[in-house]
Amino acid sequence: MQDGEHFILVTSKDYDRDIDILSTDDHEFNVSIDRGIEPGGINVYDSILIDKEGSFKQMQTLMLVGSTLYLDDCDLSRNYDDPQDGHLNSIQEN
Repeated sequence: MQDGEHFILVTSKDYDRDIDILSTDDHEFNVSIDRGIEPGGINVYDSILIDKEGSFKQMQTLMLVGSTLYLDDCDLSRNYDDPQDGHLNSIQEN
């Protein structure tokens, strides 16, 4: 997903414990969503960046992990000591 002149990436490895949200603008940036990924087990259907007043930026992502659909909200406004702290909310539907 493009954000200005850089990109926001939603990625994971085979057999990964989490999904990472990375930025091409800041190589230290990382927000993690704990999911437990298996090969071919994730489909990211849509993402949207929401600009809030000030420096707060939020990303909503709709993804299917296994047979569960998730709508996740993440704070992209800053780096966190623990990358999972950037994951604000998750709604799931089985």
